[in-house]
Amino acid sequence: MIDYTTLSPPRPQHSMQTRSSDLETSDQQCVCSVCLVGRMHGGEYNHHKVIVSEPPGRPRLAEESVPVQVCSLCHSQVGRGIQHQCDRVSKRNNLEELLRNTSDKSKERVLSSQLKEVFEVQGASTKGGTVTLATGGTPVQATLGKLQKKPDIKFSNEALNRLQTSIGSSDRKMNIVAHFLRAECGRSSVVKVQEEMMERNKKLARHFESKMLKQKKYVTDSEDKENCDSKKKKKKVVVEVEKPAVVVKSVEDLVSHVMLERNLSPENSEIQIGIDDGQQLLKIMMTIKEKDKPEPKKFKYSDGFRPQQFKLSGVKRLLILFASPTCERYDNLETILQDLDLKALEFGFSCDLKLVLILCGKQCASSKHCCPFCSGSAPWTGKYQSLTIGSLWANYNKYVANGSKLKSAMKFGNVVNVPLLTGPNDRWILDIFNFPELHVLTGITGKIVKEFERKVFTCAEDGKNFMDRWMVQPSVNVSRTVYHGSASFKGNMAKKLLKLSNNLSKFVDNELDEETVAKATPFMSALFQFNLVVEACFGQDLDPCYPQLINDFMVTYRALGITIPLKVHLLESHLQEFLVRRGDVHGAGFWSEQAMEACHYDLQEEWEDVMVEETHPKYMDKLKGTVVRYNGKHI
Repeated sequence: MIDYTTLSPPRPQHSMQTRSSDLETSDQQCVCSVCLVGRMHGGEYNHHKVIVSEPPGRPRLAEESVPVQVCSLCHSQVGRGIQHQCDRVSKRNNLEELLRNTSDKSKERVLSSQLKEVFEVQGASTKGGTVTLATGGTPVQATLGKLQKKPDIKFSNEALNRLQTSIGSSDRKMNIVAHFLRAECGRSSVVKVQEEMMERNKKLARHFESKMLKQKKYVTDSEDKENCDSKKKKKKVVVEVEKPAVVVKSVEDLVSHVMLERNLSPENSEIQIGIDDGQQLLKIMMTIKEKDKPEPKKFKYSDGFRPQQFKLSGVKRLLILFASPTCERYDNLETILQDLDLKALEFGFSCDLKLVLILCGKQCASSKHCCPFCSGSAPWTGKYQSLTIGSLWANYNKYVANGSKLKSAMKFGNVVNVPLLTGPNDRWILDIFNFPELHVLTGITGKIVKEFERKVFTCAEDGKNFMDRWMVQPSVNVSRTVYHGSASFKGNMAKKLLKLSNNLSKFVDNELDEETVAKATPFMSALFQFNLVVEACFGQDLDPCYPQLINDFMVTYRALGITIPLKVHLLESHLQEFLVRRGDVHGAGFWSEQAMEACHYDLQEEWEDVMVEETHPKYMDKLKGTVVRYNGKHI
């Protein structure tokens, strides 16, 4: 190795010609290192060669190592003026520093040698064994040798079925999920998924049939080609049509099958039947659940995905008995119920008030005697007689005897059709129908908000704009839903609005003047008190104080000076009566029609994958396949 700092540079030169002439005429010799080495001969050159030549092997470091004195215990440097702390920490730090300054290969050899000793001390195998290493903090685990084979991951078809029902996925999408799991977790992770789904989808096929039913619907004169007259004013007329339908063959056989699958006994089970029209299909639905509410259980991840599956009262365990693209009319329901023959079952109806009145043979909710449970009428200030099957028939017979004149229907309790209910004459109507908890909740909430907007502000539009400004706040996030041209609140939105009634009251105080706040305060109190009623008796549990809370709310509501619609009357006069007759142990939510309402969207997710026009030749087969497949997932 040549030390270039010791080399001497040549003297300054002006040109090659000058340099040559200088060398020829001058006796002075060049003193640069190259010339000095060039003038060496014999022993002098050999000595120089030994000095500058590198020895064989790895090149020497620029800095030569200097011997130091170290402690034999902690390996720290010792000497005059050097502080020496001899302990385990210093020893460990010094060893780490010594190892850190070595090459990577040296580190690997030392670590592997020490790991083998640790495994031997802890009695662990060096062929896939695991030991725990101290770190000064959280211990870590180390495995030496080949990794042990991981246990095979398997997804049961039952777990995949729960996943499919939970997310509302189609069979086609679940096949994609199964393919993904096989690719990522191994072919044996999922087996026979498609075969299991096909077997499940056809499990209830023997209980259903498809047929054409004679139904009636409204059409305008222009649609009725036989009686069309362009000069006459268009009006609605009723025509008879045939509609494709999927119908359960025997409700009793289906119920027995489901109870056997769910391990339920008839004496401890409760059946709810719902009827509703939604997503262009009229459906008759059924839930079968325990009479007693099961004790809640906290599950762990080790129990698997949704080990309890779904509540028997929820939409994910609901079954469809009838489906057809027809409309809610008395004569249509009469034909359908005769075909279903529900007489052999003991059940309760859970449906909206329109269907309740149709089944009772009454006129719509705008009629004078619109309550299905009593003989009262607005403004609902007295005590009224409870209606029974016998009293409905008596009113209908009187109506017919009087000539079946619609103008005089109010004299006979507005019963203008044969009641579609079966049972002894003394059976209360309140014992046949479950309290419409969901529709009462949304109806009363919407009524109070609408009257607040109309009476507190100069016009209803100003009131609506004020409520909209409050509802769009991030801390509120409440929205209305337009249904049949009228904006109202869905069940979850109505509950959320009631819970935020104090927030709305503060918004009113901050945004409005004193005179307007004084007008708004009674409405805020009504919302707050109705929320107390909902929390006390509209859920699964029942607060013993609910009768007093209902009375307090009604005092506040009647003080508003607004009309008393049917749903407010049901809350005031029939909710406590209903709960007492059902044992006074559960809240109204135990019999809620929520699952029936949610079925429309839930079925639509299954139907839209195969849906065709009603005129399509395979419409009936596809509708039947959808209903059977939907029920198979929910059994």
